[in-house]
Amino acid sequence: DMQGSHGMKNKRTWHEESVRVPFLVAGPGLPAGSVRDEVVDLAGFASTFAALCGLPSLRSPDGTPFADCLLGRPRSIPRFARSEDESGWLMVREGDWKLVVARADL
Repeated sequence: DMQGSHGMKNKRTWHEESVRVPFLVAGPGLPAGSVRDEVVDLAGFASTFAALCGLPSLRSPDGTPFADCLLGRPRSIPRFARSEDESGWLMVREGDWKLVVARADL
């Protein structure tokens, strides 16, 4: 949540306080205490956890699995993350770079 940053609250913006949040996970076969800097997004969660459970791939156009990251291996696919809001903005992030545009500008 924004918690007052930029005079805002909640998570409906492209500012760092809204889109860059920690993700913690633990489970059998996952290395304990590791820290990774890869960018992931919600669209990849279902396919990632299906892969970790040995289930068939749930790949979608928006969601790329990130099980490699959780297992402590190098990421097999370079990944970007995207976020959008019905108010009209779209954000794409890769590493330290972020592009934010208004849909009206596309």
